Amino acid sequence: MPVNTKEYYDGDELVPVSRSKKFRRSKLFIGLSMVGLSVTGLTLAASISINAGSIEFGQGIYRIQSCDQWIAINLVPTEASYDGLSRVAEIQISGLDSTRCRGSNFRIQLYPTGGSTTPMALFAEGSTPVDRLLLSVSSDVTKVRANAVSLIDGSGRLITASLTADGSGVAYDRWQYLKYATSNGVYGVLFTRPLATGSAVNSLTVQSATQ
Repeated sequence: MPVNTKEYYDGDELVPVSRSKKFRRSKLFIGLSMVGLSVTGLTLAASISINAGSIEFGQGIYRIQSCDQWIAINLVPTEASYDGLSRVAEIQISGLDSTRCRGSNFRIQLYPTGGSTTPMALFAEGSTPVDRLLLSVSSDVTKVRANAVSLIDGSGRLITASLTADGSGVAYDRWQYLKYATSNGVYGVLFTRPLATGSAVNSLTVQSATQ
């Protein structure tokens, strides 16, 4: 195929590349429709309806655009609380290649039913609601998967991973806990004060950017 420096191949066809755009829209691997979203500094990797049809709650495959990496995400609910509702207590990320995605940040947000473009509050830092999970993959080549990923809190502060090569330990502050399972390569982020009501979650987006 002739090489055109002003085009790229997206798996279906050649697509013109605008010199003024740094990011391009990615496609959802499992063929579901994608919701467009424009965010400064981050590019939409994928979105999927997670409380409709035959899709199991919280499970989907998404692409981290900045490193062209596919990951699977699962939302883990709490037990029903005093109001009878279950909330998203943990977000699990499978298949993240920290070497391939070295030097990338990615953000996960949940959206409610009704077509709202405002992300749901995911957890609370004290009395302050936070509407995203933001993870940072270290650019340090000496770090292994267990300690290559860190959290970024609601105020933008990096919570450096303290996990060891065998997966022991956690990266945490008072509101988020990051763990890693060497047995299956799954990262899990738990929230001490989860806010997002599981039954109200309609879609999930993953956005990414290089650091």
